Amino acid sequence: MRPVKSIAFCVGLFLALCGCSALFTLRRDDREQEAEKQPARPDLGKVERIELSACAAPGIPALVPYIEVVLDRLGCCRETIVVDGKVTAAYDLPEEVFDECRGLLAEVDFFRMKSSTPEVPFENSSSSIRVRCGGKEHSVSVLHPAPAPPGFNKVWKFVTGLEKRGKPVQTEGARSPDTPNPN
Repeated sequence: MRPVKSIAFCVGLFLALCGCSALFTLRRDDREQEAEKQPARPDLGKVERIELSACAAPGIPALVPYIEVVLDRLGCCRETIVVDGKVTAAYDLPEEVFDECRGLLAEVDFFRMKSSTPEVPFENSSSSIRVRCGGKEHSVSVLHPAPAPPGFNKVWKFVTGLEKRGKPVQTEGARSPDTPNPN
């Protein structure tokens, strides 16, 4: 009878250890799944304001201009170009830009887009876009020569092309695009 109890004890111990390790595995799997969950997306149909910024940086440090765009559902839409913390140009944008942007962000599923990096980064240039709306914020960066994620270039062309659609606005410290650059 004694060998049977020993065998039963060993089997019980084995099952207990297997069960405990399975619990740890489940918890680890849950954490991994949680980390892989997609970021929450704003309800673009209810968004009242969209803030975008875009920047392209060379691989070697330099002053980099970036674009800031604020689009409001009620029609106040403006783009500013900023260099070294100073606004260098500003543009009033047409009201329809808000709806176009909202549709584009939904079309490319921007809030689920992921950044990309090359296998061997070395003094790479980069492009990045950040969007804030509906209480959510998401950024996507492309470290070149990595391929851009699907839809990134479409959003990039939209944001960087807004200047052509806007009406120049003189703001303090900004020069009008029609004014010659003194440098």
